[in-house]
Amino acid sequence: MFRFLLKRISRRILNKQIVNYGDLFTGINNNKNKLILLDIGGAGGLQNRWKIFEKNIRSVFVEPDKRSFLELKNKGLEVISKAFWSKNTQKKFYLTKKLHTSSLYKPNRKYLNLFADSARYDIIKTIIIDVVKLDNQINFSNLPHFIKLDIQGAELEVLKGGIKTLQNVLGLEVEVNFKEIYENIPLANDVEKFLYSQGFVLNDFLTFFRWERTFHRNFGEIVHGDALFLRTPEKIIEISKNLSDPISFFENYTKILFAYNKLDLIIKFSEYISDEHKELLNLNLIILFLEKNHKRIKFLENILGYFTRYLISKNLESPHWKL
Repeated sequence: MFRFLLKRISRRILNKQIVNYGDLFTGINNNKNKLILLDIGGAGGLQNRWKIFEKNIRSVFVEPDKRSFLELKNKGLEVISKAFWSKNTQKKFYLTKKLHTSSLYKPNRKYLNLFADSARYDIIKTIIIDVVKLDNQINFSNLPHFIKLDIQGAELEVLKGGIKTLQNVLGLEVEVNFKEIYENIPLANDVEKFLYSQGFVLNDFLTFFRWERTFHRNFGEIVHGDALFLRTPEKIIEISKNLSDPISFFENYTKILFAYNKLDLIIKFSEYISDEHKELLNLNLIILFLEKNHKRIKFLENILGYFTRYLISKNLESPHWKL
C-alpha cells in the first residue's frame, strides 16, 4: 500500500514538473524557431529529456540498422537510413544479438568476455554497407542545432565527417567509451580533443555505465558514459556579433541549456545580453524555476551522499566525506 501511494505521489509531482518544463520551453521566444535535434543512433526514439518537448522541436533520426529504421519509421518519425562515417566508402556492419550493440566496429571479445551478459555482443551477421559523410546528408532545411550520438564507438569518425555541420551546432550529447568494448575504437579523450578543436567544451558527464564481472547491476568498472559538450556563453556572444538579428540563435541555445538544467550558464548568458532579449527568452522565470529545482536536487543529493559515503567508507567524520 505504501509503495502504491508513493508511486502516485511521485507521478503527480513528475507530471506537474513536465507541464511546467513544457510551458517554459515554449515560452522561450514563443518557440518561434523550432530547435532541430539530430539523433544519430536513435533506436527506441527520443530520450526522456527531449521527449517532454517532442511536439515543440523537430527530431531527425539516423538509423542504418533496418530493424531499428523500420521501428522508427512505423511511428511516423523522420528517419535517415544512411550510415555516417568520416568519408564516403564501404564498411563492414556487425549485426549483434542485441539490437543496440550493433556497430561498425567489431566487438572486442577479449575484453567483453570478462563481464556478465557478454553474449549480447555476439555477431549474428556481418554485412557490407555504404557509409557517407554527415555533411553530405545535411542541408539548410535540416541543419541541426543539437546532435545526440550513440553509435557504439563510431562517434568520432562521424563527427570528423560533419565539420561543416558542426559550425551551426550549439551542443552535443555523445556516448564516449573509457574501455575498448569494440576493437580499436576511439576513447573519451579522443572525442573531447576533437570537439574542443571545433569550439565545444566538455561540460558534464550525464551518465556512467559500470560493468561487473558476475552481475549486471551498474556497479563495478566504469566502461562508457554520455558526455555533454556545449558552446560557452562567451562563444555564443562572439558568434552573435556577426548576426543581424541573433534572437533565434539565442533562442535555441537557451532551449538546450534549459533542457539540460544548466542554470549557471543561463545566468552567465543572461548577463551578456540586452534586457529586451532577456524578456523575449523568458530568462527571469526560467532562472527562478531552475533555482528551485536545484535546491531540491541538492537536498536529495546530500541525503543520498550521506548514506553512500557511509556504506563506502564507514567514516562520516573524515574531511574528505563532509557534506
